[in-house]
Amino acid sequence: MLIKNAKRWAPAGGKGYAMALLAFAIAFSLRYALHNFLDPLLPYLTFFIAVMVIQYQYGLGPALLVVLISIPTGMYFFIPPYNTLSFAGTEVSDLLEIMNNAATSGLGIMLVESLQRSRYEARLLAEVARTRYEVLLRSEIERQSAVASARLTREHFRTFTSTVGEVLYMRRVGGGFEYVSDVLAEISGTLAVDLMGGVWLSMMHPEDAATIQEQILQLQADRQPALSEFRWRTASGEYVVFEGKLSVMEDDRGLVLRWTGSMQAASS
Repeated sequence: MLIKNAKRWAPAGGKGYAMALLAFAIAFSLRYALHNFLDPLLPYLTFFIAVMVIQYQYGLGPALLVVLISIPTGMYFFIPPYNTLSFAGTEVSDLLEIMNNAATSGLGIMLVESLQRSRYEARLLAEVARTRYEVLLRSEIERQSAVASARLTREHFRTFTSTVGEVLYMRRVGGGFEYVSDVLAEISGTLAVDLMGGVWLSMMHPEDAATIQEQILQLQADRQPALSEFRWRTASGEYVVFEGKLSVMEDDRGLVLRWTGSMQAASS
């Protein structure tokens, strides 16, 4: 994964530049206090330390500010001939010291900047991974909750339908049954799972099965509830006349999703 804003690891605002000026002042004061002991030796040591500290804490811009100020300052105060910014009279070794400080500071800034960007990118990746994990975990919890709720609803529905005297069933348009109440299975002497297949037609009287199929097609066409009467074979092999009602279920666009029905034994 590519993190495009990894370079924004440093704190924003003017605080970094203010701290850069403070670090420069401290570095200058320390080097100035040691000048009588060091003379021209290590004119940029304290400035280099200040640059690295500022780069580590506040980023590229403030660190470059310290470098740009420290080079002429060190040349003026700590490289002979003192109190001048002219290169006239400056020894080659001192010129090399200036160039070495600029190169060393630049290299140090690049290395620290690269390290900080890599560390910040790793932190951002960890945050993204944590967020994605939380989203996936939340989705999984919601999915499990929905599954448990659907299972509980089905159990409640099946418990309810098993207590009523009527037989209830539900069938998908162009497909098999989604639900057949246990009452019909008990009457038929057939497992409910078998009735949800194609066995249900064979349980009807042959003369009534074709009529029911025609009623279903008509129901899907005009979408009006219809009453039906047919003979159903019981577990004993006898046929019992049942009366039922067919109706359709539609979605919010008016498309027929399934048809439902109820039936009970006709009164003698």
